[in-house]
Amino acid sequence: MLFSHIKELRMKKKLLFVITNLGHGGTNRSLQNLLNMIDTANYEVDVFVMVHQGAYHNEFKNCTILPRNQYVDALIANYEDRKGFGKLFSFALKLIAKLFKRKFQEFVFKNAANKVVSKNQYDSVIGFSEGVPTQFVSHMKHHNMIAWVHCDYDSYMSIGHRLNEVKFYNKFKSIVCVSEFTRRSFISFYKGMANKVYAIYNVLDDEMMRIQAKSDLDDISFDKRKFNIISIGRIDPVKQLSIIPSVARELIDAGCIFCWYIIGPIGTHEEYDSLVNNVKKYKVKDFVKILGEKNNPYRYIANSDLLVNTSKSEACPYVINEAKILHKPVVCTNFGSAKEFIDYGVNGYYEPLEKLSNRIKFLMDNPDKYDNIKSVLSTFIYKNDEILSNIYSLINKK
Repeated sequence: MLFSHIKELRMKKKLLFVITNLGHGGTNRSLQNLLNMIDTANYEVDVFVMVHQGAYHNEFKNCTILPRNQYVDALIANYEDRKGFGKLFSFALKLIAKLFKRKFQEFVFKNAANKVVSKNQYDSVIGFSEGVPTQFVSHMKHHNMIAWVHCDYDSYMSIGHRLNEVKFYNKFKSIVCVSEFTRRSFISFYKGMANKVYAIYNVLDDEMMRIQAKSDLDDISFDKRKFNIISIGRIDPVKQLSIIPSVARELIDAGCIFCWYIIGPIGTHEEYDSLVNNVKKYKVKDFVKILGEKNNPYRYIANSDLLVNTSKSEACPYVINEAKILHKPVVCTNFGSAKEFIDYGVNGYYEPLEKLSNRIKFLMDNPDKYDNIKSVLSTFIYKNDEILSNIYSLINKK
């Protein structure tokens, strides 16, 4: 009996995922969904977290979170979030890294990365995000390394004058981009890698979403006499949530009766302050409600009439796909990947920022069109089986 159990464990593919931290955000939600749906009969998963900080600490199932590496953690963490010796240690490592430029970070990453991979016989190692997880994994000596790109790579490279990352990505056997738009964006920087770059959408645990969507709201009560709008995202400049008060003012001036709810953690304090100040500036505090961070956003989507996404860019827009799964119409800005996920006028709309209020008002004024979109969404099925099959094929690639 014991022998057969050991044999069964050895037959499983052993995977290592590397992520930046345990905070809220699309990448960690993507991993959460993937782990929820992974074939546990055939795959065993370890997760290396570079910074052990954030609300997702107990959210990952079907995996083992590896012990914290204090040097990697201190080097990558925001030292201002630390206290006592931890803050001093983080500050000291960052100072050393600055003095020795990238050499010290490479030394720390290389030492820690190979220590992790040498202790286990992994069949595949996955840097599950652009940036430091990809850099970290690139230092490993392994035959099947996979990189994951969760962003609009053009926007990513334009922020902070990022260095060319070709030397990191050259080390990987496969590179996954979470949409066809993202794949094209990535290849525009690294044309020579096109034959190993794949477009694979995020896995979405649709059953879990539907279950959580049925939970009662315990903090607010949606007024069914009003048109209830919801926007979900990290409050930072890319998500552009601070423009909502001005759009709300246009709707108010047009005579619309609605309430607009915003859910999400603070990404930057500047953007949050801008959002709060704009609520005051446009005098919309009775119409725009900032609810903060929520572990279960699905119950809010389920009780709303419309999801509005104001993002400047999106790779594979989580909230849009979640709204579609929960059969809620969507209006979003016309970011690069919007056409890939919205069939214009059929299951939603994408518009320039200046036309958002007109489109929202159109749906409020035309219940027949709104109901047609809801009818289309009532049969929407997310293709998780196909997505998982594509992921497994890369994991098992010889």
